[in-house]
Amino acid sequence: MNETETRKLDRKSFLKIIGGALALVPLFLIFPLIKKRIMFMSKKKLVEIPLDIQEGITFFPDCIVNRRGKEVKVFSSRCSHLGCRINRQMGSELVCPCHGSRYSTDGEILSGPAARDLEVLEYRADEKTKKYIITIPV
Repeated sequence: MNETETRKLDRKSFLKIIGGALALVPLFLIFPLIKKRIMFMSKKKLVEIPLDIQEGITFFPDCIVNRRGKEVKVFSSRCSHLGCRINRQMGSELVCPCHGSRYSTDGEILSGPAARDLEVLEYRADEKTKKYIITIPV
């Protein structure tokens, strides 16, 4: 065999290479869309509220805070059904004004149409500014 014969590609090998290359094209087309979606999902907003909030439930536009002594729980004020803002309490229940879903004061679903608990939010206490800094997914 001489050098030119060893460099030749048979038809089957050539088609495999072309097929593999063509299979990668959709990935290059889809990757920017996936990247954009990931960036959108990872966006967050920081909200500051005072450290000295009252005992019990306090409603804010983006979150609900339940304070019992030193224990603080923060969850989204968006109903897990269709995203309406929960802004009222009836007895020991938080009530969605749109469709009547009810949650415990710990954000756990009690009755629907919502099927999930309220989203628990990350927060930290900043003693320097005397505020809670809450991370809200956007």
